[in-house]
Amino acid sequence: MFKEKALDDFKRLSYKIIIETIKDEFGTELMAYTKELGKYSCYGKGSTIQEAVSDFQIIKDEFIEYLFDNNKPIPEPVIQSDEPLPNGVITLRTTPVMHAQLIKQAKDSNVSLNQYLNQIISGASAVNDVKNHFDRQIQYLCDRMSANFDAFYGWMHGGIQVEQDKSNSLLRKYKTPEGEKFWPSRRK
Repeated sequence: MFKEKALDDFKRLSYKIIIETIKDEFGTELMAYTKELGKYSCYGKGSTIQEAVSDFQIIKDEFIEYLFDNNKPIPEPVIQSDEPLPNGVITLRTTPVMHAQLIKQAKDSNVSLNQYLNQIISGASAVNDVKNHFDRQIQYLCDRMSANFDAFYGWMHGGIQVEQDKSNSLLRKYKTPEGEKFWPSRRK
């Protein structure tokens, strides 16, 4: 399948990295993430800013590979510039029937067509912001539930042992009735 950009082009994209201090039952650490890729979808952690950013860069590349391999959209960085804001004039083409319907709805609301369209656009934008907020919160809760389940599962089956594999990443080792199982660990 033809893809407009190669995987390496996406990995080279420069995102604005946000650093946040996280306090939980394990202590305090720093989290590095970008708004475009999602705070709880793609993030790095560390005890220093450099560790958090370094961890984020690794996770970001893996996350972009996953999205690319599964033909999912890869959000590109929001370009922030010092250019002046646009003038606020939008030309919109629609069908005559839709235009008449919008005029009627504006009259029924006792507002101008321009004000009515601004209300519709503002409402849709606000709904999108709320949806994104809840998506992030749900992802955070899912991550926490998964971590708690892993800890509970490990405790029920003889505890969790943390080891390092050949690539120097941490692995959680669970002893189960079927034998030992390994899962990559996000916590350092």
